[in-house]
Amino acid sequence: EGACLDQKQAVIYNGPWSMVMDDDGHTLYRGERMAVCGKTFEIYTHEPYASQITPVPPAEAVSPDDAIEFDCHKNAVRDARETKGQDYAATQLPGSDCCGGEGCC
Repeated sequence: EGACLDQKQAVIYNGPWSMVMDDDGHTLYRGERMAVCGKTFEIYTHEPYASQITPVPPAEAVSPDDAIEFDCHKNAVRDARETKGQDYAATQLPGSDCCGGEGCC
């Protein structure tokens, strides 16, 4: 119930099957970052579904007031740039030299 709004969220189905379809027609492909509306994201992040998916929230939350309408029947893969941001380029380096002074592990 309620509007399907694009809040830049995605879910990744962890398996074991190559794909699954829920009662509303959402198809999730194993290992793929599937675009979902805010309503579906909330459902999938709670049991009985939460243990079977990996939620991918956006780097910057999109409020329902700012969200645009979402077509839940599209079953589209969500590009990482949509959740991270178009110019996202962070590199996470360890705080210390993990290999020591001897070179690479």
